[in-house]
Amino acid sequence: MTAFLLLAACLQVSAGGYSQKITLSVREAPLEKVFKEIERQSGYSFWYPSRHLDNASKVTLQLRDVPLEDVLQKCFEHQPFEYVIVERTVVIRPREAVVTAPIPTATIKGKVVTAGGKALSGVSVTVKATKKGTTTDENGEFTITVRKGDILVFSYIGYESQEMKVADQEVMNITLAESTAALNEVTVVPYGGRQNRRNLPTAVSTVRSEDLNAGAITDVGQLLQGKVPGLNITASGDPNKPAAVILRGASTLNASQTPYYVIDGVPGADISLIAPNDIVSIDILKDAAATAIYGNRAASGVIL
Repeated sequence: MTAFLLLAACLQVSAGGYSQKITLSVREAPLEKVFKEIERQSGYSFWYPSRHLDNASKVTLQLRDVPLEDVLQKCFEHQPFEYVIVERTVVIRPREAVVTAPIPTATIKGKVVTAGGKALSGVSVTVKATKKGTTTDENGEFTITVRKGDILVFSYIGYESQEMKVADQEVMNITLAESTAALNEVTVVPYGGRQNRRNLPTAVSTVRSEDLNAGAITDVGQLLQGKVPGLNITASGDPNKPAAVILRGASTLNASQTPYYVIDGVPGADISLIAPNDIVSIDILKDAAATAIYGNRAASGVIL
């Protein structure tokens, strides 16, 4: 009976302490000052190593007749520590760090082809809104490490870009459709004025000014570096000489490997006289049909 009465008395004291009403009116006050005022009004004491308050934020409170527990919750909001009440002592301890599980990554493999099933080499494969990416190899295949929820963007000159969201797949095969705008473009040809691109008897690759390489460009070869499949450009060690441009490789043993240039309809023009910033677009004729237009001088391809 005596033990029961003692337990009841302790519970009443504890309940009485928690139900005490606290009134505080402070603005940008140090936390230690607030603790002292709470101690004065409640009879509770605070225990903490002094270093715990080094990074404490100042508090602003306007409270009237508020229970002790609610006052403590307000004081410890956005603080780097938390509290626990042991009898009539408020013990302050560092807040446990919340560990966020990293988003798992996965390796995606795939292949990019045309509507006809032809592998596309050099397709840009990038993670949307990032600088992370890769390109397809000569077989149209690619490998990239991504996170679930990432969006992959597949883009290639002359084809419609395509976006695919990463889910649980490990293989992502993509078919790119030819750009309708590119097929309907009008190309100026010397043997028949203007022709629709889809009706041309030769393969034409077009690179527009916005797609050309940017930066400190000194010759046209640097503008086209990496922009056209099969176009090999080798920079010269001499700053006064332009880069070597090889479009189709050597056609004969002693023939020049340099493509034939046509500038604004003028055949055989000197490309080194053109300022890179003045170029609006560049058309490249790569197949053998180019010789039917310009003769043997176009055996190594034509750049218009």
